[in-house]
Amino acid sequence: MAVFDRESLGQTDLVDLSAVGAEHGIPNVADPKLFQFSGGVWVTFNTGWSGGRNDIYIMQLRPHLGRPMRCVYDGRRDVEKNWGFFEGAGGQLCAIYELEPLTVLQFDPPEPDKSSVTATVTSSTPNGSATAMTIGTQPVALQGGLALVAHQRVGHRAFRGYFGRPVYIAPNSEDGSRAVTVGPQLLSHNLRTMLGSRPRRNRHLWFATYFSGLDVHDGVATLSYGVNDAAAKVRQVPATTLWGHGVVPDPGRPAAGPGAGRRGPA
Repeated sequence: MAVFDRESLGQTDLVDLSAVGAEHGIPNVADPKLFQFSGGVWVTFNTGWSGGRNDIYIMQLRPHLGRPMRCVYDGRRDVEKNWGFFEGAGGQLCAIYELEPLTVLQFDPPEPDKSSVTATVTSSTPNGSATAMTIGTQPVALQGGLALVAHQRVGHRAFRGYFGRPVYIAPNSEDGSRAVTVGPQLLSHNLRTMLGSRPRRNRHLWFATYFSGLDVHDGVATLSYGVNDAAAKVRQVPATTLWGHGVVPDPGRPAAGPGAGRRGPA
């Protein structure tokens, strides 16, 4: 995995996550995704699928390489893939566990000497708009709320396909609830890849555009994603095409609200 600063693209750090995992007794590193926390760059990954229970980890990458920390949550499923980590308004480590109901976790502080962090549920609110959707990208702070790209599954007989769907989670309301808005767009690499790839790496996979990375800067959304388990792509699109002018600020104006664009709701 390559980690770099937007302001200094020539300074690139290469981190072999599999090697780091092996040093700490983690046999498999799968689905790594970057997020920002406490002024640094972190990564989250899972330990894949091996027929039993797996684990979710987080690890600091910059400014210093930290140790992997296992994420402990009593209400989790046996096999987990993606939790959406973000920094809460008070600087605490938080994560979206699932979109329906919208379940938000808060972790104890990830101090450098810890090998695990434990989560408690801060809110779980039915919304009815993100049914059958799973977390894709890590969320990014936008206008006081959180923006991400989720995955929507479709199926025909034994085959399944996956689209991306833009999601916006509004700031807290007075009663502590959050409105979840799912955009109407179905996001795919192109029409041709929706016919599938040959040879198939997964005999049950019809097509898939799996979104894993998201950054929003100066009104532009940078998306990284996989196509049909066969290729990796990066694309940039105007952020307004995903979340609309009511959510994406004008790049020529300051972001609305204190802390907008830096941290998400606690």
